[in-house]
Amino acid sequence: MAETSKEAGSGGGRLAVLGLLALIGSALNSVDEIWNTLGKILPRIEALPSGGRWAIVGVLAALGVALLLPYARAFFRGSQLARPDRFWLDARDPAHLVGREVDITVVERACLDVPLVWLTGESGVGKSALVCAGLLPRLREGEDRRLLPVYLDAWGLDWEGSPRLVLAERFWKALTSEDRTKLGLEGPPQPDTLAEVLGRVRDRLGQLPLLVFDQFDEYQARHRALFLPGEGREWLSKEELVAANGFWREVSGLVRRDAVHALFITREDATLGLESVRFIKPAPLWLPRLPPVFVATILGRITADDGKGPVVLETERGWEQLKRRLTDDLSRRKSVLPQQIKTMVLGLRHLPWLTIGSYERAGELTGIEALHVETAISCASM
Repeated sequence: MAETSKEAGSGGGRLAVLGLLALIGSALNSVDEIWNTLGKILPRIEALPSGGRWAIVGVLAALGVALLLPYARAFFRGSQLARPDRFWLDARDPAHLVGREVDITVVERACLDVPLVWLTGESGVGKSALVCAGLLPRLREGEDRRLLPVYLDAWGLDWEGSPRLVLAERFWKALTSEDRTKLGLEGPPQPDTLAEVLGRVRDRLGQLPLLVFDQFDEYQARHRALFLPGEGREWLSKEELVAANGFWREVSGLVRRDAVHALFITREDATLGLESVRFIKPAPLWLPRLPPVFVATILGRITADDGKGPVVLETERGWEQLKRRLTDDLSRRKSVLPQQIKTMVLGLRHLPWLTIGSYERAGELTGIEALHVETAISCASM
């Protein structure tokens, strides 16, 4: 019985060795080379004790896996992201702004026709992107240049001095050298002369300054105690604001006499704070979410050929199918925030392969959105 077992073990070892050698041989160049190798090695292995035979079997197995791994990877690989930098959506890049042509036109017409415009919308709906990548380029480069946009989104620490100083610097940068000469400026206006300089732009340049106050809710949050005095339940009225703050008193005066137009941009949940700057009757505008159909447009633009090499490698191995799946999944939400699209695209950068399989293993939309957020938090804490 012991002898039979020994023979069975020897036979099993011989079969295992033959199988593994054949597997390794598949990576060699020819059948003759495979069998020549087997013929030389097998007799020597059979002469070894049982323990030695199985040790060699283990070594050969590891060698076989190492040899075949590149072939297995090549067989199972999918589309892969080659340029992660392209999967970053920039709010200031016009190429990344889609589905907003009508909204840009509406805001532009309101700013032309009404001295005071309020633009609100959900957080993440793309208000700043609409202005920075859509409205401002159109006003600066379009045929109709009746407005001279001056954009302010940095408020500083002082509730009166900082916005005046920043606005003076942004106004200077918005001017051409010819404009500066016509206005008699050799540098940014001094803060105490800013209102006077803005007041003569229309006559000297034939353009009306459009003061764009973005992130106005952040400015009010920073100075909450001043905008919500006392028990913090009632916003300052316009009369109280202009009496307490010289900068807003100057802006109010310019708006009221139609020397400048002003566009205030704030979150929908902070709309009540705009009552403090109701210098005249405003034109209130609300920015809606995007239809999901524009997701495919965004994905197409960020992977388009820019002459610097492919963004996604082997697109036919999963990327084309994944694009359709992403659009379908987002379509179930009926409407989407641009910030959700941005988070989704950033999450795709963390997938090993741009395939439906990798996407599903990551937890689909919710999973890749969370994956990006978790990675961002992890990097920030390092």
